[in-house]
Amino acid sequence: MALPVSMEDTELFPKGVKTLDLTPGTTYEPTAIREMLTSLSPLWWSRLLISSRGFTINLLPANDEMTLFTVDDAYTSMHARLVAEPDHPDSEERRAEKEKFIANIYTIVRFPSVSTVLAELVHGGAPSENVSPFAHPTDGEAFTTVFGEANEATYRIADGQKHAYLAFSRILSLLQARWASEKGKKKIRFETDPEWQPDNRVVLFEEFCRGNRTWVLLDFDRHILRFWRPRGAAIIFGDRFVEKKKREGLRLCDVCGMLEQGRDQFKALAGFVLCSPECAQEAATTVK
Repeated sequence: MALPVSMEDTELFPKGVKTLDLTPGTTYEPTAIREMLTSLSPLWWSRLLISSRGFTINLLPANDEMTLFTVDDAYTSMHARLVAEPDHPDSEERRAEKEKFIANIYTIVRFPSVSTVLAELVHGGAPSENVSPFAHPTDGEAFTTVFGEANEATYRIADGQKHAYLAFSRILSLLQARWASEKGKKKIRFETDPEWQPDNRVVLFEEFCRGNRTWVLLDFDRHILRFWRPRGAAIIFGDRFVEKKKREGLRLCDVCGMLEQGRDQFKALAGFVLCSPECAQEAATTVK
């Protein structure tokens, strides 16, 4: 069974929202999650995380780079843990690990006043719930598994990454309900090209001068490019977008699949189009 979803789905990705002050998702149905992990393709899960991450980072406060980077790291971790390698189907053990990871996310977001509690830990105050979530007798394992062992650095990471897990849990809870009920309006499917048209909702762009926008490449973007290479740009932007850019004279890196942001941005070497010294080195190794 497929699960139709779209960037135009205003229930999942509400428009006009200015902050991440959204109610976190608390619906966790293990059966639905198990079925979704089994039935939905790696491409579907990858684009779910791409769109969820884009929705989240575009609502972060301006100039808060520390939170931006920690949220980016959280989505990179989620993608690494939840998306199967396209050519390597999950084993039962791997699928069980994914189910446990999602269960841990819901343990975290369901913890009483979790956003406030994590902020209090960063500032050295006593948690308002009188017990650190990392030391909680039943929930502590989820916090240490996802964020790491309790210390000041971990508290800072958890306080920044909480925005990613709160936002993603909300989206995934809505999708679980749709899956279980087999209802929901007909939408564009994440895995269907050329209908995937995410534009600036899934990546960050900066405009350095009028009409000159460039893609701000964060660690999550690099992770997606490596994971899907050499198709990473098409996974993020869609086949139609990439084909349009190619007609405009832009090229893809032959090693990682990165898309040029301007004509002749990448160097050509020994018949390869290369975006970075790292890709040039890998291409040279391949030629040998």
